[in-house]
Amino acid sequence: MSAKDCGGHGHKRRKLIRRIFACILIFLFLVLVTILLIWAILRPSKPSFVLQDVTVYAFNASVPYYLTSNFQVTFSSRNPNDKIGIYYDRLEVYATYHYQQITLHSAIPPNYQGHKELNVWSPNVYGTAIPVAPYNFLSLCQDQSIGAVLLMIKMDGRVRFKVGTFITGKYHLYVRCPAYIQFGSRTAGIIVGENSVKYSMVGCSASFFGGLGNGLFSVHEIKLFSWVRPVVGYKKQANLNGAYYGPAIPPPNTYHRPGRSCGCGCCLLSCLLKIIIAIVVVAGLAVFIFWLVVRPNKVKFHVTEATLSEFDYATNNNTLYYNLSMTISVRNPNKKIGIYYDRIEAKAFYEDQRFGYDSLAPFYQGHKNTSILTPAFEGKQVIPALAGEELTKFNQEKTSGVYSIDVKLYLKIRLKIGKIKVGKFKPKIECDLKVPLSTNGTLAPIETTKCDWDY
Repeated sequence: MSAKDCGGHGHKRRKLIRRIFACILIFLFLVLVTILLIWAILRPSKPSFVLQDVTVYAFNASVPYYLTSNFQVTFSSRNPNDKIGIYYDRLEVYATYHYQQITLHSAIPPNYQGHKELNVWSPNVYGTAIPVAPYNFLSLCQDQSIGAVLLMIKMDGRVRFKVGTFITGKYHLYVRCPAYIQFGSRTAGIIVGENSVKYSMVGCSASFFGGLGNGLFSVHEIKLFSWVRPVVGYKKQANLNGAYYGPAIPPPNTYHRPGRSCGCGCCLLSCLLKIIIAIVVVAGLAVFIFWLVVRPNKVKFHVTEATLSEFDYATNNNTLYYNLSMTISVRNPNKKIGIYYDRIEAKAFYEDQRFGYDSLAPFYQGHKNTSILTPAFEGKQVIPALAGEELTKFNQEKTSGVYSIDVKLYLKIRLKIGKIKVGKFKPKIECDLKVPLSTNGTLAPIETTKCDWDY
């Protein structure tokens, strides 16, 4: 194999790598543009959750290591999006103290939250004689003696998002609302009934997680920092376990749920990625089915004959005199694909310098059909002066009588599948030939040469 052949193969590999890299970049660019356009159209915003008030009916820790409690909590949830709806498939509310659950789960009926809609839920959460860890019970007694108890009202569930007619998969919802109960002061709270006090507070922390197998992975998390506001007009409640439950104390600024802060846009981004993956999978499946049905194959080009009766280079005027005729066999191996050759241009090159051109007549090639092309090149062409290795190689080939000539076919084709005609493609066919010079009218045979495709 000559140095030129090795260089040609290396050039083709580099060209293929560049094209693959360019296709990957174009695909990523299209994906990013699609995500940006969908985001610009939908403008997703995070939903807000607010613990409006907590009504305390019972909170009794007089029996060591046991706690009896009864609350009615009022949550409000607002969907600020005008193009995204939310399905709340399952919601459960309960209370915890120092990460220990102190009430049973209370279920909220499934519901749908439309665009720009506000939902309000008021479930009861309670627990009778719930065992409390000894260290938590001691901490509870200390908090009561200090005058404030911090509870965490939690709401867990599963939600789905609706964009137009598309509904996403299920996501886990976690809402955390800190509620402070203050003892001693009697300047806030509203008496409700004979043995209950209502407190008003706002703000919750909400997180969304997506399911993966049997575990969980964080898809996105929404942070809504909490604060509380007192309700004026409280009167003494003497029979509520002998204690006063005042307004909540603002939580520390450092309180947050661990995780990556994000908005509803992250959930939507996850949905978009799933949509794109689904589209890619469906497209790949469609291509695979098409391939199974049609079984497309490349058209095969072979140079079966070539006659070079003149090939001489004049160094005084840098002119190449040539006379080359050849026969190219074109085989369409497909059973269900016909080909329209709308344009066929044949060009001859020597040392990457074009010296000949021939335009062939358009034609249609049917299934399992072989066609013959007969390009011919005759005349003279001024080319840049051959020097150095190029001139040395020409003299060597002149001595041997065999010349390295490249013939390229530039095509413009359409495919016919059944009655459907597809696109306008512009492939290029490259034929690297070793053509012997005919002497004294004697034609020297050449080996059948396979041509390569290049797009």
